[in-house]
Amino acid sequence: MRIAICGAHATGKSTLISELMQQLPDYTTLEEPYHLLSDEGHMFGAFPTVDDFQLLCESANSMMRTTDARDVIFDRSAADYLAYLLILDAEADWRQEVSDTLDALATLDLVVLVGVEDPDFIDGVERPKLRRRVDRKLREILASDEWGLSVPVIRVRGTPAKRAQQVLRAMK
Repeated sequence: MRIAICGAHATGKSTLISELMQQLPDYTTLEEPYHLLSDEGHMFGAFPTVDDFQLLCESANSMMRTTDARDVIFDRSAADYLAYLLILDAEADWRQEVSDTLDALATLDLVVLVGVEDPDFIDGVERPKLRRRVDRKLREILASDEWGLSVPVIRVRGTPAKRAQQVLRAMK
């Protein structure tokens, strides 16, 4: 399967991927575009700008469309970055990014949304209001019929082990 782990910052995406990789040793994880672009020399500020999020969205879309591998887990998807764009610059015309993101998401077999829990068990999160707004926008993008997404989406909750079990059940 081709799976994307999505979510706002500091929700436990990487922790979930680590848990899944212990149980899915034949799977490959593709690192999130932020780290790949950083390794290539792109300089991000303390928090990415709108231009950075647009670059990250384009990079994630490209990665998802050009990766032929099966049994792969993407650390983040373009939907993550699109949500930040839609929140941080709601007045901009993001139609092309929306279209490209929906096309890229269509290449997946499963999208896993790691949401902000209520109550939130992560303390000291940077930009907590933005994180909650992005979480709501991701739920809208991934769960709303108005976006026309044709890929199954699950929202996982609980401990990393419980989240991994929810993903494994959805893979059957």
